[in-house]
Amino acid sequence: PTAPWSLALAQAFIAVWMTLACVVAARGLLTWRSRQLRYLADAAYWIYLVHLPILFVVQYRLMDLDWHWGWKLSAAITATLVATLAGYELLVRRTP
Repeated sequence: PTAPWSLALAQAFIAVWMTLACVVAARGLLTWRSRQLRYLADAAYWIYLVHLPILFVVQYRLMDLDWHWGWKLSAAITATLVATLAGYELLVRRTP
């Protein structure tokens, strides 16, 4: 509430500009074909649908551990990705 409108406008402009720059860079860098990238692209919607409840469970289990936050973040990302990809492989990939 105390920030000037000019700062908010500059931040919005930079956010839009950087998003477009990242999309253009990705189009240029990700034009090659890859089986792993194709697999992740196929699994992306499934991961999007189921990642949140899995992430909540993983974070709840990590909450009381006396680890550095970086280790907790890495563990949460890895465990969530492994669980969602395993679910995709077992429940979605081979079904009609």
